[in-house]
Amino acid sequence: MRELGPMWNAFDKASAMLDEEAGGVVAVLDRLDDALAKHSLFDRISQLLEEWYAKSADRYQEPTSSV
Repeated sequence: MRELGPMWNAFDKASAMLDEEAGGVVAVLDRLDDALAKHSLFDRISQLLEEWYAKSADRYQEPTSSV
């Protein structure tokens, strides 16, 4: 494994340089991962659709008679 040390060091350094050049993408992806861990994309879409359906259902309810 010792022979691979220089290669892994080069990978690490090149990755860090690329991330720096790209403006800190790794940190942004870490924050995205944290946000998705709190609420998945599926859960977020489901919630928005539930809210939309609830508003739509309220809008199209039959008028009640006041007789």
